[in-house]
Amino acid sequence: MKRKLSLLILALFIFGTMGVKLYPAKVTKAAVPTHPFLLVKESEYPELRKRAAQEPWKSMKVVVK
Repeated sequence: MKRKLSLLILALFIFGTMGVKLYPAKVTKAAVPTHPFLLVKESEYPELRKRAAQEPWKSMKVVVK
């Protein structure tokens, strides 16, 4: 009987901790992490895409494809 109770407590603990991971907290804009290892910001993407369409990057893109 003691063994069954121990197994029941262990199972409840395991499923209880899994339940916490299944239902994460809501992510708000302030909670979104920054990426310190990225070299550019999202606001720079349009300019970089425009530059990628010019030489020498344009020919490099063709070679890679």
